[in-house]
Amino acid sequence: MFRRTTLLCGALLLLLGFATAPANATTEVGSLSARYTTAAGSPVTNAGVSIFDMTQTLRGWGVTDVDGWIRITNVPVGDYKILFRSPSGRTQWATQKSDFATADPIAIQAGVETVHREISLPTGGIDLTVRDARTAEPTVGACLSTLSGPMPIRGCTNGAGRLVISQVTVGTYTLLVTPPQGYLTETLHDVVVSEDHTTALAVAATKAARLAFTMRDKATGTPVSGACVTLVEAGARGVVGTESICADDQGLVRFDGMRPGRHRAFVRATDSVHGSQWVGVHGGTGNIDRAKWIEAVAGQTAHTAVDLDRAGTISGTVTAARDGRPVHGLCPTVTPAGPSPSQPAGVTCTAADGRYTISGLGPYDWRPQFPDYTGAYAWTWSGGAAHRLDARAITVYSGRNRTVDVRLADAGTVTGRLIGATRPSESIVVRAFNDRTGDYAAPEGRILPGPEYVLTGLGSQKLVITYLASVAPDVACSGPVEVEAGGVAQLDLVVPTP
Repeated sequence: MFRRTTLLCGALLLLLGFATAPANATTEVGSLSARYTTAAGSPVTNAGVSIFDMTQTLRGWGVTDVDGWIRITNVPVGDYKILFRSPSGRTQWATQKSDFATADPIAIQAGVETVHREISLPTGGIDLTVRDARTAEPTVGACLSTLSGPMPIRGCTNGAGRLVISQVTVGTYTLLVTPPQGYLTETLHDVVVSEDHTTALAVAATKAARLAFTMRDKATGTPVSGACVTLVEAGARGVVGTESICADDQGLVRFDGMRPGRHRAFVRATDSVHGSQWVGVHGGTGNIDRAKWIEAVAGQTAHTAVDLDRAGTISGTVTAARDGRPVHGLCPTVTPAGPSPSQPAGVTCTAADGRYTISGLGPYDWRPQFPDYTGAYAWTWSGGAAHRLDARAITVYSGRNRTVDVRLADAGTVTGRLIGATRPSESIVVRAFNDRTGDYAAPEGRILPGPEYVLTGLGSQKLVITYLASVAPDVACSGPVEVEAGGVAQLDLVVPTP
């Protein structure tokens, strides 16, 4: 016999989920009784129970009584999925499933009381220790939370920098560690909790680094507002992204909450007076190889003064080497191109006449690149070079224009099979890099059924080709591969086994 409180919860379920039919309608109904217990058979009391129809619509809820039972009456005939939530916050779906998609449907039949018995999933524990990465002192108040996994986890470290959580549903988790202010958050992937076992986690809390830049006119020393700084990490292959921070009225740019590491800085002026630059050791430069490395150190602020020179311009015409026709829709860049098309700031892309303009450049030697993302033409650097080290330096002068006309050769192509690829073709990425500079040499490859790949847009050079099929770093699938502009090379890639 059920306690009255449980029947009241059942009445609430009826009101919330099942009292929706018109008064003159006749709906066949049944009932559901469910008991929630531990593996040892002890009742799980005050557990939340929610009923969902097959469209994932909540049809009602209630809580278990002292014996772990809940009874729901007047349930319309059909299939339902049941969610159990223990008082500690652990959740599971019938029968011992972790999500709606895998949950077992429970059939309600007319005039029948369906009985379901749910046993709570096995549990383990987590023992987290957080210490300062430099001093090894305990980090107090570092909080743990769930990004993904079978159940929500929340808690913060004590005075010893430790957090112990029991009754954690077994499974694989992604966890977020949020230390006190001034430290960087840490994401813990693939944390496995096993039955009757405590998983030990140790985190070294790293203090955030800061970088500060002061923008000033080189001639007068006055602050320059609006100039934007983009940081390029070591290993970013020189690609200048779109995320930048611009100077305030005092010419100050601050990057807070950074991870320790080395960066180059590209500065783009926005006032139509000053020119862009890579921040060099002795002033601005147009050559990424002469840009200085700026070290972001944990717990410290590194200051860099940037003197901005007056701007000049590069412009010209881009044509096809084969027939002299203008190339339309190409956006040149003075920084190494990435695998996807973009229009850099200050660049006017080629129109039907093939003309382009790169404005707002500092008075330095630049090596503009002309990447065609249609796959028709070879990526080309100034002077007709296939890579940056062979490019001709174009000296820009303040207040003046340099004319640079470029002829693009037909694109080279590399194609072949992906041997051993186990991922779906839509998640595979194949990339080509120049073997001397490490710069991107072409757009990302197209993946065809098979799977096969096609890389186009290649100039005459040696390449390293990589394969990517997850969040893991690129894996080199080949040694240097020689390709000729306008030619086709066949190369099957053997994908490394994870």
